[in-house]
Amino acid sequence: MKNSLSPVFVRRNPTARKQRGNGLIFALLGAALTAMSAYGAFLVYEDKSLTDSTKADIVNVQDLITNSQAMFGRNNDYAGATTTSLVQAGAIPPRLRIVGTTTAANSFSLPITAAPASGTGVNDLLSVSWPLPRAACTDFVTGIASFNRRIDVGGAPVKPLDGAINGAATAAACDATQTPVVTFYFGRFAAVSR
Repeated sequence: MKNSLSPVFVRRNPTARKQRGNGLIFALLGAALTAMSAYGAFLVYEDKSLTDSTKADIVNVQDLITNSQAMFGRNNDYAGATTTSLVQAGAIPPRLRIVGTTTAANSFSLPITAAPASGTGVNDLLSVSWPLPRAACTDFVTGIASFNRRIDVGGAPVKPLDGAINGAATAAACDATQTPVVTFYFGRFAAVSR
C-alpha cells in the first residue's frame, strides 16, 4: 500500500503556474505605471522651474535697470558702467553676485556682462548681455521689452532703438541656438514698447 501523501499521488493544480505568471505581469505593469508617473511629475517640475527662473530674471532686470539709472542715469552717461563697477556698487542685484568675485550670474547660472553703449548720444545707454536657455528666451524678451530701448538676440535686432518689438524676429532669433544671448540696452529715457 502506497502512502497517500506520496508525490505520485499528489494532484497538481494546473492553474497555479498561470497564477504565478499573472502576478509577475501585474508587478511589472505596476512598476511601469509608477515610472511613467514619476517621469510626468519630473516634467511638470522642470517646466515650473524654468518658468520661475524666467520670471525671477525679469525681476532681476527691472532691479538692475532701476539701480543703474539711479547711479548713472542722472547725467545719462554710462561711460564708467562695467560689470565690475555695477557689481561692486550693488546695481546688479547682490543676489546675482558670484561670491568672492566682481562678476554676476543670472538665475540660470550663466554669466552677465555689462558695458556702456551709444544710442542717440555717446555712452547714453548701458548694454547688458544675458544668456539663457532657448526655452526661456521668448518669454524673457517679451517680459523685458517695455523697459528697454533696444534688444538684440544673438546679435539679431528684435527691438530697434526706441521701436516696437518684432515677435517673429524674436521667435526666430531665440530658436537659432541652444543658449541665446539676449543683449538689452537701456538709458534714462527708456521708451515704452508699442
